[in-house]
Amino acid sequence: MADELSVRVTHRGREHVVRVPADATVADLGIELERATGASVATQKVLGLKLAKAILKGGTLTPSKAEDAVLAVSAIPGMCDSAKPYMLMGSAAAEVAALDAAAQVDHRVRGFEEEDLRNRRRRRGHVSRTAAGGRADNVGPPST
Repeated sequence: MADELSVRVTHRGREHVVRVPADATVADLGIELERATGASVATQKVLGLKLAKAILKGGTLTPSKAEDAVLAVSAIPGMCDSAKPYMLMGSAAAEVAALDAAAQVDHRVRGFEEEDLRNRRRRRGHVSRTAAGGRADNVGPPST
């Protein structure tokens, strides 16, 4: 059809053909790519656009960038009806959220800081107040 353009991409080893209207922008293409692949628009990059290096930085198309999002898909040389699929990099929003949640978890061993402090004091020859005959409930601030 003349009123539709097809864009071929490879994402995670699978080839996808996305059809967009002839007047579609790169932002519209990003939305269609998200529907087809599950890769969030915010994380998408289309690589391998060597013919479009004059328009795009390094031949990389990023639908989430404002300067790329307003471009017409038909104006990008070699983008439509290419014999070779372009590489799409991107992650699903759920995957990104899972990584962010994992980064928030404190993986340190509970009590490790206190044990480390005790070991450093022992190496310096520090004697705790309880070991020196003082009462355990009347322990003041640690000596330095």
